[in-house]
Amino acid sequence: MHECLIKREEMSYPQRETLAAGDQLKKMRNLQRTLKGAFTMSEFKDSSEFAVLSVFIRAWTVMWKKPEFFLGITLLYSVIQDAVTYMIKGLFESNMVAQDLRKILLSLPLSVIFQAVITYAIFMLLMEGCDSMSESIKRAAGRAVPLINGSVLMFLCLILISIASSVLMRISGIFFPTDAALTIGTIIYVILGVILLCKWFVYIQACIIERIGGFDSLCRSSELTNGYRLKIFVVFILPLCFTTIILLIAGFVVSLITENKLFVYIFSTLITLIPLAYVSIIPTVAYYSLRAAKENLTPDDLADLLE
Repeated sequence: MHECLIKREEMSYPQRETLAAGDQLKKMRNLQRTLKGAFTMSEFKDSSEFAVLSVFIRAWTVMWKKPEFFLGITLLYSVIQDAVTYMIKGLFESNMVAQDLRKILLSLPLSVIFQAVITYAIFMLLMEGCDSMSESIKRAAGRAVPLINGSVLMFLCLILISIASSVLMRISGIFFPTDAALTIGTIIYVILGVILLCKWFVYIQACIIERIGGFDSLCRSSELTNGYRLKIFVVFILPLCFTTIILLIAGFVVSLITENKLFVYIFSTLITLIPLAYVSIIPTVAYYSLRAAKENLTPDDLADLLE
């Protein structure tokens, strides 16, 4: 701090004036964000450590800052996703392989764009109190190509792991009973898959906020999550388990009430809306928390990246 003061004193008058003007401009932007309802939240204060509980609390707080936005975009995504699944099932009813393949190919860009919209929305709220769904969708769509490239690379890696697990399963079948070999192959696939998912947990956020390509986003996510992957696993698995339990309970309850498919669908969609919206916010909050912990960045620093 003392060295910084000395350097400031050594500056020429025009340099000091320029620096002061920059500081003043930043203060004015912060005031404008506050007046617009942007996040000047204490829950987004600097953190020197990535904490699981902190990520959960921040994500919950973010969601209830603009619930109509996050629940609305989640509902839109769910309806579109279900419509795509229904159409694919109708078109390829007799071919399960074709159904699965086309479902993956169509669901992948949808899920990536949805996560990108959530990411943009959070940082736009952070930056200027803006909650425009159309603007978030527009800006997320502009990054669609690198986002999909990154997702395809991740998908290919998971396929390679699946192939490797199958080969290992066949080799194990020579020395162990079939059931034991199947169990070994499945466990290895799950473990390696989870490791990759934890490693690349924030690649979408890196691609969106830092404006880098698909492969670079995966590398950046690997860099940010390094040293925190066990915590990332907890952040990833707990909400997933919670959402699955809610979905199962909702399905059981509605089955006791009626067998009407439309009612079952509407009830299940609405009952899982809050958990799905919450889960979709967590990676963006985790991205911020990782950068705050590893790079000492503040909300203003991250918001400036979108300006």
